[in-house]
Amino acid sequence: MTPGSVVRLAIASLLGAAAVSGCGGSAADSDSSVDAIFPNASGVGKGQDVRIAGAPVGSVTGVRLTPDRRARVSMQIDPQFLPFRRDGGCTIEPQSLIGEKFVNCDPGTPGARPLEAGAGGTPTVPLARNSSPVELDQVVAMLGQPINVRFQLLLNEFGAGFTTRGEDLSTAIRRAVPTLQYARDTTRIVGRDRDALKRLLAATNTVVGALAASRKALGDSFENGATTLAVTSRYRTELDRAIRLLPPTLSALKPVLRSLQRLTADGTPTLAAIRQATPAVRRLAGDLPPLAKAARPALSRVSDASAVGAPVFRRLQPQLRLLERDVESLAPATDLAGQLTPSLRANAVPESLLKFFYNGSLAISRFNSKGHIVGANLIAPLSCLPLALAGTAPGCSARFADDGNGQTEARSADTGARR
Repeated sequence: MTPGSVVRLAIASLLGAAAVSGCGGSAADSDSSVDAIFPNASGVGKGQDVRIAGAPVGSVTGVRLTPDRRARVSMQIDPQFLPFRRDGGCTIEPQSLIGEKFVNCDPGTPGARPLEAGAGGTPTVPLARNSSPVELDQVVAMLGQPINVRFQLLLNEFGAGFTTRGEDLSTAIRRAVPTLQYARDTTRIVGRDRDALKRLLAATNTVVGALAASRKALGDSFENGATTLAVTSRYRTELDRAIRLLPPTLSALKPVLRSLQRLTADGTPTLAAIRQATPAVRRLAGDLPPLAKAARPALSRVSDASAVGAPVFRRLQPQLRLLERDVESLAPATDLAGQLTPSLRANAVPESLLKFFYNGSLAISRFNSKGHIVGANLIAPLSCLPLALAGTAPGCSARFADDGNGQTEARSADTGARR
């Protein structure tokens, strides 16, 4: 059932209740009325909700005592949920912690026969198909008494409840045969876990004692819960819409959560690096105050220097503007230099220049007492190429003669010229 249908059913139930209160008993009222017999209808009153599968479909129109001391709860149900079937049933359930109740019904399966009319011609859900809860305050009050008092309370209540009702007691015992079997199984299981049960009872006594000591705080909690539930009931439509939009919202959040997971995985190394760098950052933060203190005199001197240098920079502005124009005029030359540099690199000009300087340095690296000596290659005439001793080649001599100045000369026999 969608939230929209729930809202429509709630509106229909409110209109039905208004019709009941304003028009009295009519044929339409009798057609949409259903009664249910409960052993106990404590906390159920006129105007409380009747729900099917959690959705409001009607309201309680009255509660009265039957001749056999049962509670007959009269309900006004939306006609589209009628008729109730014989295999249907109703349960009184708590709506909040403050004791407010509602009747939760199951109209039965479509294949079952319709519900039979009871007293007054109204279809009535029998006692065997209904149930009512045990009140929490009764359980707490009973647990707060000693064991013998609890046993006395049970006997007194049983005695008062079954006085002159032996036939009902016999019927209850017959109906309780499966329950007794389950109770025996439960007792056997509890017997195996006796130590755990003792610890549970001790803890329960501790909790109950703490609750008794904090009775005022517990009462305040119930009052705050009632206030919260009252505010929540006023925003029931908004809550239904929020619950309806929750699954699409969660589906839309899945890609975001996956991206966040990947981001977390990617950020883990960064966080680890930050964690490793934290001591250095802490030391740097500790060094900053002394550094700032030491830099304060320098900054004051920089301020004085700026006061002195500002007039100088103002006087330099014309020269700076001329320099700026010169730099702008060099822009074409920069382009040419950019083209020249690859050409020089492609033709190995830098390497050739380095070789020239290297070879020149080697050439003048020899020296004697007179100065540096530059080596030279002697190119002789073709007739003197086959050098030999005097007499082996006509016109050529391989002898070196001293001219008296400590220098040796090679002479050609036919010319006598220095080579």
